[in-house]
Formats: sequence, C-alpha cells, structure tokens
Amino acid sequence: MKLSVSTALRNPVRLALLWAISVVVSMAVAQTGVQVPTARVEVRAVGTGFELDGVVQPVKQSTISAQASGRIALLAVKAGERVKVSAFGHH
Repeated sequence: MKLSVSTALRNPVRLALLWAISVVVSMAVAQTGVQVPTARVEVRAVGTGFELDGVVQPVKQSTISAQASGRIALLAVKAGERVKVSAFGHH
C-alpha cells in the first residue's frame, strides 16, 4: 500500500496508521542509542469531520422587475409562503 502524508491527513484511519509506523520507527531508533520520545500505540475513536464558521455569498445577483409599471395594492402572501395555483382565481 502506498501511503503519503497528504493522503493520510484526509483519512483518519490512514493518519492513525502513519502515526503508529512513526512510533515503531522511533522505538527502533531509540534501541540504537539515540534518545527519542516514544508513545504507546492505542486504539481510540477519531473524528471524521470538523465545523467551520463562514459567510455564503452569491456569485451572481439578479434584479427581477415587471415589464409594466404600476403599484402593488395588496400583497396577499408572505415571502416563502406556499400557495396553490388556484388560490387567486387562476386555473
């Protein structure tokens, strides 16, 4: 299996495997007389995602207008409200 650091960082299981391999290598180096910090390998749950705060902005913006001029005398529904086609006498 080919394992790179960039691939491991995107996959928690591969990241754990890469960490375990580095611990084993560290332990092998420690046995040759070089002092290095070591850690015990253990199984534990790792996160599979993360949360970010941000702002969503449109790429394009449009203005909608009527072809005939006039004034709105009555607005019978609220923005986002569902209406049936026949609700205002149209069939």
